[in-house]
This record gives sequence, structure tokens and C-alpha cells, in this order.
Amino acid sequence: MRRNKNIIIFSLVATALVAGAAFLHIATPSAPAGTTQAGPTAQSTSTASAPQADQAEPDSTPSAARGKTTTQSTRRATTPTPLRAAPNAPKQDEIAKSITREYPYRALLVPNDPAASNPQFNWVHTKTNTTGAWNTTTGSPVVIAIIDTGFALQHEDLATQWHQNSGETGLTATGDRCWTGTPADKPTNNCDDDNNGYTDDWRGWNFYGRYAPSSTPCTTPGTYVANNNPQAGSAGDDIYYAEQQACTNTSTGDPFGAVSHGTSTAGLAGAATNNGKGIASANWSAEIMPLQALGDDGSGWTSDVVSAIHYAVDNGAAIISMSLGGPALDPSLQSAIAYAYSHNVVVVAASGNCGTGLESGCDSNAPGAMSYPARFDHVISVGAINDADTWASFSSYGPALDVVAPGAGALSSTLIDRGTGTPNSPASFNYTSAYANQLYGTSFSTPIVAGIASLIRSVKPTTSVDDVTALIDGTARKVPGMNGSFYSPQYGHGVIDADALTSIAKALASTSDTPKLSQTGDYRSEHFFTSNGTISSGCAVSAYTYCTVRAQNIATGADRYLPYARAGAAGTTGWSWPGAALNSGAWTLRAVQGINYSYDYPLFNK
Repeated sequence: MRRNKNIIIFSLVATALVAGAAFLHIATPSAPAGTTQAGPTAQSTSTASAPQADQAEPDSTPSAARGKTTTQSTRRATTPTPLRAAPNAPKQDEIAKSITREYPYRALLVPNDPAASNPQFNWVHTKTNTTGAWNTTTGSPVVIAIIDTGFALQHEDLATQWHQNSGETGLTATGDRCWTGTPADKPTNNCDDDNNGYTDDWRGWNFYGRYAPSSTPCTTPGTYVANNNPQAGSAGDDIYYAEQQACTNTSTGDPFGAVSHGTSTAGLAGAATNNGKGIASANWSAEIMPLQALGDDGSGWTSDVVSAIHYAVDNGAAIISMSLGGPALDPSLQSAIAYAYSHNVVVVAASGNCGTGLESGCDSNAPGAMSYPARFDHVISVGAINDADTWASFSSYGPALDVVAPGAGALSSTLIDRGTGTPNSPASFNYTSAYANQLYGTSFSTPIVAGIASLIRSVKPTTSVDDVTALIDGTARKVPGMNGSFYSPQYGHGVIDADALTSIAKALASTSDTPKLSQTGDYRSEHFFTSNGTISSGCAVSAYTYCTVRAQNIATGADRYLPYARAGAAGTTGWSWPGAALNSGAWTLRAVQGINYSYDYPLFNK
């Protein structure tokens, strides 16, 4: 039995998930009072503006496959000659001849999923400007690994979304390592066809395993055995909990307390979109790799989480989403994050649900304390806001926070309905048409950010983790609660803005400048700043291209990105920004344009 192992235990970051037959309940969190209207965040001295009309964007044309769309390139607006015949109607021909330059237009895309057009729930897309991003791209088959509890694999809005391992699908043939002389189904032939160390892992993996009881459970505990099926409710936690109650005559809790968690996070990251059912996700073509590392009760161990990260990296994931956390700095987990970063895999993690410190399982002496892995370097850490654009009071915060996203209130996602008759019987669960309508927790803001991050990988498939981070942080939308700063501990860089980041990502896809950083400092001298002073800096690039500046804390690795700005005709842009956004310590600055960046420039608090 693994529950007595002396290793770090991880738990779900969700504060609560509330739906029809709810199984976790908390009071609706309230927003902080006294927020004020924000002024300028980081004043730019360039002629920065939105992308111009001559930066043509791709049209999206429907594809019959899986009810999704594929992206096709169109002619750029700078094409000197028309690509279609002149109109036949004389009046139309007369008007057409008067046009000296053609600009692209397109129908504004709105998916036909019910929740996407429901004002109660579509605030998720409006607050994150996903609806605008869809006019740049509706995504591509980017693989997002969800490391969580089990998943409702047959849910109507998820069944088509699971990433399948091509090395473990189809029939064996002559020459295959598992060939026995007759064709066999690779998903069920009990052989590691692709030699990756996992047998029959055709659709993700269950690293948590399944509890197998012994013949004498009260004297000899059972064990957790290998299980290739990440189906929710199949971890055997119900058996273990029943044993404990029978042997000790005490209840050890709800064995299915978090059984829908993985299903809901998967839906927010990549539910089937434009299929006329349920909800819409940012990337209409995302593929979800279901990796179970937590049990039905929402808890798990270092070894399973680390194994899941390595599996995701080694088996084709471009993005990893983790709505889980632990309070301690776990060196093994930190090494796994570094492994993902070194292989160019983006990691997105929930900040935690200890905003006041009074939440269940939190330290009242440490309000706001963020969880690991969200606090690690090379992780995009995500907090939560409500539909009023204000910080959700349960959302953990601190200097490692990157961005916030919807995570409180009228959020809809895929769900498992446990029913009312036998709520602890997996056989009675509704795995298909159930949907949540109220979700609370940074667990749910995290997969929203992961799905939007996959849009960047759709526009720039091979771009770096640092570029994805810069685009997310450097285009975030500022809100009044940030009080005029471009960064605050409770909001990070602001609310993720899918429209801005995809537009700039597309513009940067054809740019290869190495930007130059201008001298940086406050009114006294370069290289130095005070927390109550104003810092000035800038960068030089090609005319009318984009640039940002990254500041990184030397001691902690925390990043700060100035808002991406567009250079003017002279190829220069600049910012004035508050030193308080950096707090204290020593920092290095660099100008950034996509995957290209300048030398590192030291900046010290003095």
C-alpha cells in the first residue's frame, strides 16, 4: 500500500467544483473591495499600434473531420495584382477599378456549441478575448497533456479529443517487435509495441495505478498495480476506503471527492468545439493526452507526477497542464520541470487556492502562499479572476505569478454526474452528457491558459518556451485591480489575452531581428533603480515590428515582461515603468523579439 510512503503528497488545486449533483461545496468567494481604475501600466514612447491591415491573416475553412476547422493561407494585402477575375456587373466593375489596394475581410467566427453563445458562460471567451483570436487562428492538433485525476473518456464533448499513440494502435505485422505470427490489436496485445516502457499505452496512462486488495485486508494491506486506463473511477480508491472503514470502523472520507476534476480540466483545455454540443475550447483542434497521476480522491505522490511529466515530454506533448500542487519544494519535481523546459515543452500550473490562508488545507499564517510546481522557474503560473475582472479571493498569489484567467463562478465544463441514488458507485455515474455550471479554483483557470497557449504553438509550432511565456505575459490585459502597474502579485501581468497574443505571434512568425536593449535605470543612473522610482528603458528593432523587455530576478528566476509594443518608423520603442513592479533584489534585463533577444543587462535595487 503506497499511502504510507514517506514522499511528498500532491493534492488538487481546486477549491470546489459545483454542479447539478455537486460533491464539493464552498461559499462563493467574494472579490476584494476598493479596487481603483488603472492608469497607464508601462508608458510606451514609440508609435506602437495594433497590427496594420497589410498584415493579412489566414482564413479558416470548415473541415468535415471531427467538426473542426483547418487553417489555410490567403494572399497578403500587399499583393500588387488581383487574383480573381473582374466583376461582370458594370457598376461593380467600375467600383472595383477604383480600388488601389485590397484588404482581407472574413466572417467573424463563433462556434455552435451552446455554452459558447450563452451569455451566462461565454464570459470566459470574452474576458480572454478568445473570440477575437479565432479570426487569426482556430488552432491545430497541438497535444496538451493534462496531468490530473482520471477522465471520463467517453464523454460526448471529449471522446473525439484524446490523443492516441500511433505506436500502440492498429494491428501488428511482420517485422514488428511484438509480432507473434498472427496479427494482433496493439492496444490490447499486452506488449510494448513502441518500446517506450509502457505496455498498451494507446490513450494516455494511469500512473496512479489501481488498488488491488489482499485476501486479508485488515492485516495485510493491498497494493497499487499498473493500469493503462486513465478512466475516472477506475483507481480502486472506493475499495481502499471501504477497507479502511471496515477495518477501523471509521469513515476516511469520500473516495470520489474529486472524480470529475480531470474531466473538467480536460474540457476547459480542449473540449470538442463547433460540434453543437456543450462547451467550446480555445483550440478547436487540440488533442488531449490524458495522464492520471492523482486518485479519485484528488491526492497522489511525487513519483507518479514526475513520471507523468516525463511521459508527456517523451511522447509528443507540446504543453503540459497541471491543476495540482504541493506546499514544499520538491527537488524531483523541479528536475522534471527542467526536463520539460530542456525539451521545449510548455508547462502551465495552478497557483493554488490559499488566497486568504483560511481555505481548507491552507496555512492561516501564510495568506496567498503559492503551490509547487507553480512557483518553479520555467512554469507559467496561473491565478483566477471572476466575471467582474477582479481577483478571486481564494486565488494564491505572489512574485512568481504570471497571469490570471477565469476561475470563479459561472464556468461551464465537462463533468461526471454522480447521480443521487448511489453516488459512490462508478457504474452509476453519467460519463457522457453531464456539464458543470459553477466552478471555483485556479484548477480551472489553468487549463484555459493551456488551451490558449496552444494557439501560439498553432501559429508558431516550433517556437521556444520562453517565447510562449513572453507572448502570454507581454500581451496580458491590464485590469483596474492592478492600480496602474504592468504587474501586481495578485494579478501577475494581467488577464491572458488570446487575441493580442495570437496577433503578435503571427507578426513575429516572419520576423528574425536580434533586438537591442537601450540603457536602463532611473533618474540617477543606469543599472540602478528604487522601488518608489520610475525606470526608463527601450529596444531597437526593424521598423514596425514588435518588441518587449524581460526582467528576471537573479535569485528566484521570477520573470517580468513589459507590454509588447510596436516600434515606429525609426525602429525604436521605449517604456517608463514603476520600480515597484520589480520589488527588491538584482535583476537581468534583455530585449526580446520572439525567439531572439539581446545581451543580458544587470539592474540593481539601490
